[in-house]
Amino acid sequence: MYLKSIAAFTKPGHVFLLLQILFSIVSSKSYAQLGAGSLGDPVAKIDFGSGTTTHGPALPDNFPIDGSYITESATTGSISWNTRDHTGNSNSYMMAVNAAISKTDYFYRTTVTGACPGSAAFTATVDNSTSCLSKKVDFKDNSTQPAQIAAWSWDFGDGQVSHLSNPSYTYSAYGRYKVTLTVTYTDGCESTITKQVDVAPKILADFDVQSQSCPGQPVTLTDKSAVINGTIVQWIWSFGDGSTSETYPDNRMVTHIYTKSGNFVSALEVVSSTSCVSDVTYKAITVSPVDTPRFKLPDVCQADFVQFTDTTHFAGGSAGYTYLWNFGDAQSTAANPNTSALQNPQHHYSQAGIYTVSLTLTAPSGCSLTTSTPFTVNGTNPIADFSVAQPICASDSIILTNKSTIDFGNITRLEIYWDYDGAPTTKSVYNRSAKQIPANNQFKHLYNVPAGQISKPYHIRLVASSGNICGNTTDQNIVVNASPAITLTPLNSVCIESGPQQIAENKNGFTGTGTFSGPGVSATGLFDPQAAGIGIHTINYAFTSQNGCTYVDSLKISVYKSPAINLVSSATALEGGALTLNPKVAGDSLTYQWSPSAGVSDPNILDPVFSPKENTTYTLTATTRGGCTGAAQVAISVLKTPVIPNAFTPNSDGVNDTWDIKYLGAYPNATVDVFNRLGAKVYTSTGYAVPWNGKFNGKSLPFGVYYYVINPKSGRTAMTGSVTIIK
Repeated sequence: MYLKSIAAFTKPGHVFLLLQILFSIVSSKSYAQLGAGSLGDPVAKIDFGSGTTTHGPALPDNFPIDGSYITESATTGSISWNTRDHTGNSNSYMMAVNAAISKTDYFYRTTVTGACPGSAAFTATVDNSTSCLSKKVDFKDNSTQPAQIAAWSWDFGDGQVSHLSNPSYTYSAYGRYKVTLTVTYTDGCESTITKQVDVAPKILADFDVQSQSCPGQPVTLTDKSAVINGTIVQWIWSFGDGSTSETYPDNRMVTHIYTKSGNFVSALEVVSSTSCVSDVTYKAITVSPVDTPRFKLPDVCQADFVQFTDTTHFAGGSAGYTYLWNFGDAQSTAANPNTSALQNPQHHYSQAGIYTVSLTLTAPSGCSLTTSTPFTVNGTNPIADFSVAQPICASDSIILTNKSTIDFGNITRLEIYWDYDGAPTTKSVYNRSAKQIPANNQFKHLYNVPAGQISKPYHIRLVASSGNICGNTTDQNIVVNASPAITLTPLNSVCIESGPQQIAENKNGFTGTGTFSGPGVSATGLFDPQAAGIGIHTINYAFTSQNGCTYVDSLKISVYKSPAINLVSSATALEGGALTLNPKVAGDSLTYQWSPSAGVSDPNILDPVFSPKENTTYTLTATTRGGCTGAAQVAISVLKTPVIPNAFTPNSDGVNDTWDIKYLGAYPNATVDVFNRLGAKVYTSTGYAVPWNGKFNGKSLPFGVYYYVINPKSGRTAMTGSVTIIK
């Protein structure tokens, strides 16, 4: 079936219609379809009588092609259909219809009603217009007037349908499918469109790989993938051993090396030119285990027979394994072959030199691994030699420097007898193979000098070897001096105000020179705390005896700052009362002491309560953690209650001529006011250094009773009463 677009025109003044005509090359009739667009279901079908002679000759079966077709001969003229491609699209034609003749025999007329408000359209989203089997195809409705669509009906061309507006569908078999969308508008009108969707067959990934391999050997993977539609453009390989996957644009032969034994799964995924991706194909590879050969190389000289020892660790046991040793000896002979199949063979080298020894292990699976190691066969003539650093002191480890040499290779073993005369069987052994010979060839040993001796001789023997039977011996005598021991008398802690103090040293009978160093100390040990400053100081001491042996020591001296006390110098207290002084003291870890303790609530705290009965001078002593002290004094005056006489006789007889108020003079700010009966002030005073003599303005007052107001202040309340002047 073919869908062809046509346009029908009339002469000027006639109706213009857009037609869609359906032609069938297998039918005997042709139909015209009236529609609203280039595609869609027919809403009117007119039979032009193709294949009959009722109205003219039959239209050819291959109609339409470009040309003119007469369908009716009439007395007034002929009616012809003209088809011609005016669109540039070989699947589209434009047909001009001459409808000027009004005879109904010439042209079928019909009235079309119920034309749809829109037409069906859709898109199928696939890669390169081709979907892959097992790949979802997304269909999207693009019909016009979507707001008036009431229902959708999708026919996917394989018997499956959907009534969603935008369905997704996965085909179960590849092929070419005609997908039809029918939309039903709200007025009941239907519009249909059909499109073609190609579903490519599923691409197949496949490859060959050897199922057995060995660690370290390349494994070959050969591609066998196939595709029906398009070509394969990408091969993605993975090997199942944690390595990075590899992607290639061609089907090259791929190799991979598995470094460890085990069961691995290799995989291949391919991608076609139509963007179809295959399922991943997996194939198993067994990498058979084989243990890494290990062996021990002895220290030997050319005269030795070399014993090789296998030290391989077999994870699953050594049963079935075979050995192949290669000694790397180009001078080997049939009697002394270069190879051996024994597990622990022997070989004799005829020359000193460096050889490459290898051991190949072959597992029961046939996999093999080889380990190769350089091996030195040392010369046969070592020369033992050493030196000892001077002076040699009992308190210090001596340093013996090995100076032994060999004609080729290395000194492989040293034996040191530190006291060969006193302990001829006691020695220290150092093997090169055990990495016991240091790179600087220096060895330490601590000697002892018995108490009371200034020195002691020792005999040292050194045996240097280059193999099992190649060795040489040398001897030296040394003298070990007693080390000095000096006793220092530490100062421990001092106050910064203290003067310089001497650090005492007891040399315990050793002759030599001792030197002090550090903050605030002279070379002879005189320590000045002012020069050192506050803090903890390290004083170093070094003594060198006449035999060159030394003694070193150090001591700590703490310098403390004396307390700084801020305390009033004087204070007053009412008789029977109490006061606090609120002193301030700066220092570290302070203790306190007030003296005398009489009248003090607690003499061991900084700010006690004072209640003295008599005038008293108190001393505060503050002491730091280091024993540094500071002191300050305060004089407390006790203000007693004034004793006020109630009468006096100012008659100049020398007895009671003044109003003598006992203790009031101790109140420097006291005020005294005296009034007569009428309330007139007859006497006033601030302080009472001079007692009142009973006069007012220089004249004696008459005898009688007078009234006073005395305010001692200093914390004491005002006092009132009367005093009588008696003549």
